[in-house]
Amino acid sequence: GPLFEFLASKGKTPPTIGESPLHYLHRMKLLAPRTMAVHANYLDDADVELLQKYQMSVVHCPGSHAYFGHDRFPLGLLQDAGVNVALGTDSLASNHSLSMFEQMRLALDAYAELTPEAVLRMATLHGAEALGMAKEIGSLAVGKRANLVGVPMRYPKKSLVENAVFGEKISFSMIRGQVLPSP
Repeated sequence: GPLFEFLASKGKTPPTIGESPLHYLHRMKLLAPRTMAVHANYLDDADVELLQKYQMSVVHCPGSHAYFGHDRFPLGLLQDAGVNVALGTDSLASNHSLSMFEQMRLALDAYAELTPEAVLRMATLHGAEALGMAKEIGSLAVGKRANLVGVPMRYPKKSLVENAVFGEKISFSMIRGQVLPSP
């Protein structure tokens, strides 16, 4: 595409011609257990095998994905292979919002197979797993840090999880069990 053409015009042809970025990194011995693959929009079966081999997580950014008009993200392929998929926001360069609430809604809109519960896990526990911190954060459990946000119950006919996913305002934030002062 345009980036390749720009780099080629400067004599900087990317080294991954003919192989995927994951295979290039593998060949260069740069992959390690628990590496995060951010975006990973285009994967083949061999890429998925590398993700499995190195127990890698994929961070999917639905807003950025839509912004660039990529083909459908291979969510089902990754889930079927047991690859941890977390949600991210990317940056304002390719997304009009850094709201994780919006990313959860975009994921629900894009993938009919996802439930609000699955999307909330992708935004919380799966992110903690990607960071190697699932024993400390990512869910509410005895012994974990109480890092959370409270959202108003704006939709009385929806479940608690749906209210969390469709939240827009944060009532309070808590870090390690301490409520932070409101901004």
